[in-house]
Amino acid sequence: MANAPLEKAPFHRIRWISIVGGFMDGAKIEFAPGLNCIIGARGTGKTTALEFIRFVLDAMPDDRDACRRIEGLVNRNLDFGRVEVGIETKDGLTYVVSRTRNEDPVVLSDDGAPTEITLKAGGFFAADIFSQNEVESIADRSLSQLDLIDTFDAESIADLNVQIKHVGVELAGNANAIQPLHAKIATLKEELDALPGIEEQLKKYASATGGDSAAINTAHEQKALRDREKRAMDSMAETLAQYHSHIGEYVGYIEQEARAQFAREVLEGPNKDILMEVWRNLGQCARAMDEHIKQVQALVQAERGNLSASATKLAASHATQEMAFRTLIEKHQAAMGQATERSRLEKVRNGLLAKKRDRDEAVTRLTKLHADRANLLRKLSELRDARFAIGLPHTFSNNGCLSPVRSFVLSTPSFRSSERTSLGVLPYYPRLTRLIIWSLAHSKPVSTH
Repeated sequence: MANAPLEKAPFHRIRWISIVGGFMDGAKIEFAPGLNCIIGARGTGKTTALEFIRFVLDAMPDDRDACRRIEGLVNRNLDFGRVEVGIETKDGLTYVVSRTRNEDPVVLSDDGAPTEITLKAGGFFAADIFSQNEVESIADRSLSQLDLIDTFDAESIADLNVQIKHVGVELAGNANAIQPLHAKIATLKEELDALPGIEEQLKKYASATGGDSAAINTAHEQKALRDREKRAMDSMAETLAQYHSHIGEYVGYIEQEARAQFAREVLEGPNKDILMEVWRNLGQCARAMDEHIKQVQALVQAERGNLSASATKLAASHATQEMAFRTLIEKHQAAMGQATERSRLEKVRNGLLAKKRDRDEAVTRLTKLHADRANLLRKLSELRDARFAIGLPHTFSNNGCLSPVRSFVLSTPSFRSSERTSLGVLPYYPRLTRLIIWSLAHSKPVSTH
């Protein structure tokens, strides 16, 4: 039997199921709003009808064994036929979902025209379907109970779950960034422990007096500066070389991927007009991007040339300055013995100062990452609290979960056995269980005889 649809329904609902071909060929079951009980003898198709609904709506269980069982049942009973399920949305729109063996479900409009609607991930019509013994399984697993609670406000929960997942991804990325920084800072700290001792030794050299000590100190400072200048030029040259190489790897990438995905048989199929348009657009995009990449490469290469020329000039200047330094040192024999050691220490210090800058940058970055992590954790906590707040009222305070605006289908051999199944959930969902039992007692069954 079927009742007229309500004008303002807060839920989508299943209106009917129809089977064409196979064991139940010609069968059509219409569902009333609210609770529907399918009662019949063993082998009349109660379980098959329920699993057909699950099959058509692509609401298969996560358990692999259960999936294989349902697929086997569908294969045995449907053969080369099809199953159709009529759906009425909460907005009053009607659709037909049709599915055959080994094919994905197709959502049709009320006039039979294919739509672009997909059932993947419950995006269009999320259904809660439980096979034999699944109710007891839910009662035995707390996580399954929470999943059941979530179905009472699925849209809000789904939106929060998306946000929670997004925050989780951000937290994972945050952790992946924090961990190597901790390791880097620890390694640099060990190396920088030697810096105070080197600074102290250099101070002693710089504090020497007598003769041309001031000129010698200045000459050493300039020699150390030359080392830093060369390090800066070499580092920048390496950066430009790496950038030039890496960006060049993307030349032809999109075109290569397009050729791999769009084989000839794909471009010459029944949807070739659509796919050829995609192919042409990708080709234009690929050519434009390749041209831009080549322009960037040319700019980088030009700058590499400028840098190389500047490095040559700097090297010539350094050579002249180094000869002047050696001449000064040679004039002061007392300083010659110290010059070599002092130059070595200056180079070591310059290297450590560069690492100190790296360490300071890493500490600054780490501080920001920890602050970001605190914000993400706070946001995650708020989202979880909001999710929890949605679930509780619907589970323990809402007596309308089985009202005539939400469809429920129970497949059961008899009233007594269904009552025993419901009572098995009683310790976990007392209010929900009482509603199921009351509905069983006050509902007219849909017979499959």
